[in-house]
Amino acid sequence: AEALRELLRQRSVLEICDYSAVKVFKEVAVYPIVFRASMDKGARSDPTMTVMSDLEEVLQTRDIPVQTFYADVSWDRYFGAEPASAILTKIMAHPPLQQQCKGVSAAATVSEAYELKKVILEKKEVTGKQFKKFVNTGTIDRFALCWAERPTRYIKGSYNAPVVLDADLRSINLKRLQQAAAPKIIIGGMTKELECALDPSGEYLAGKSTTIVLDDDLENLRYLLGVLNSKIVTFWYRHYYKSLSLAGGYLRINQGEIKTIPVPKSTPAVRRKLAHIVDQILAAKRNQSTSSKLEAELEEELSKMYGLTAEEMALVQDHQSNLINA
Repeated sequence: AEALRELLRQRSVLEICDYSAVKVFKEVAVYPIVFRASMDKGARSDPTMTVMSDLEEVLQTRDIPVQTFYADVSWDRYFGAEPASAILTKIMAHPPLQQQCKGVSAAATVSEAYELKKVILEKKEVTGKQFKKFVNTGTIDRFALCWAERPTRYIKGSYNAPVVLDADLRSINLKRLQQAAAPKIIIGGMTKELECALDPSGEYLAGKSTTIVLDDDLENLRYLLGVLNSKIVTFWYRHYYKSLSLAGGYLRINQGEIKTIPVPKSTPAVRRKLAHIVDQILAAKRNQSTSSKLEAELEEELSKMYGLTAEEMALVQDHQSNLINA
């Protein structure tokens, strides 16, 4: 990335050609990208992004507004289809999550993760002591924490109802105890879609590879929970951070990327309305009843806030269906 930034400081990019679909070498798997640039950086124009179907045939081409292009060096997002690019542009018009909450943080450092491993207990082993329920990516679903409903796997271990004593967590890192005791959203770390759940009363400690979103305003947390769990945000994340895709359609979900998720600013009345829908979804999840109609209502409200057309929302829905069924 730094080498590319240096290129931008010294030159003007005219065109980037993606030859990744072309078998350039018979024996080697490579993903060649060709840059065409000018030494004259004083008169920059809109760069062209070209996808090649073979060495000579152009599959698609697009000019990117110069200010958008030079904002960062993650250019892979511009190689997508034109409708997807239009949707991303609309979503990107909204401010990032980090400006609309108290904080976004990784749940644990690598060293803390291994220290936590040493002090995880089963709930049945704990009597008369304060503790936090321990969750990791595998026990986080959209709108629901599945602690004790299925095994929690963590650093080569498996637990039925894992907990960590407050005293043990305090000895590892007081800040982590304070975060665990705070209202928050917990986000899974490697999933096909964003999976975010609410911990309104600070009962849960999140394990490594997860991200937490902190805020003292519970209504705002419920609103943000609805946004983060939406199909729209997963669509944006998957296309904007295309380079983070893993085998099987999975995505790396990290705090750095979570902070940048565009979230519509809302009036108190609109935020209250969406928070109420999320409350109903959470109640349905607790009662193990269907929440599909409520989630569809939430998506419809968010599509208006993001400014998406019916056709664009249909593309988002199709993308999500193909993703889940893959």
